Amino acid sequence: MKSMHLMSSSAPARYIILAIASILTGMLAGFIGYWLGQYFYVPFLYPFVLLVIGLILYFPSLRFFGTSSSLFNAFCGFLLGLMILLAFHYVGYSLFREKNINTFEISRGVDQGTASQAVDSFLQKETGWGGLGGFIKYENSQMNPYVYYMVQSGRVAHTYNIYLHGRTGWAYLAGEAAVLLIGSALIGFFSGKSFLSAYACDKNIIRPAKF
Repeated sequence: MKSMHLMSSSAPARYIILAIASILTGMLAGFIGYWLGQYFYVPFLYPFVLLVIGLILYFPSLRFFGTSSSLFNAFCGFLLGLMILLAFHYVGYSLFREKNINTFEISRGVDQGTASQAVDSFLQKETGWGGLGGFIKYENSQMNPYVYYMVQSGRVAHTYNIYLHGRTGWAYLAGEAAVLLIGSALIGFFSGKSFLSAYACDKNIIRPAKF
């Protein structure tokens, strides 16, 4: 009699692939989300849009490489949300750097390396931070409102300005991070919970004993 054979659903390769897929998918979702945000961005709603984009791209990885470990799947979900958040803001930072480096090159007649250092020095001077953190802090200090128009009978009836800067801006960023990190981690956690029950009867995972 052959004993019942339980195929491993938690092989090391599966864990590694899922973690890598979480990172790459998050980066891709962040880039796509930033691009879409240039045409459609509604504060308080868009973090959920980013989460949906990430989960749509991530579901195939969960289906094929999801593990029976709820905690590890939650960790990978957390990685997904973190990468979406970082990639989304990093695209804005990259465009900010490119625009201002070109401006410094033209206005001051310097080479690209010097212009790049000038941009870094500017962020450091304005915020006390450098890199992506300095860019986020600088953007948060600016009075750039989101303007929405209410149209009636083909005419603009009202305009609404939403300002997200200072404490309000930081609170919004914290909420954005919470939606992405907690939301994606919960999806990963519950996918781990359902992994064994969903596949326990699959003949490719549990093979009955043979006599």
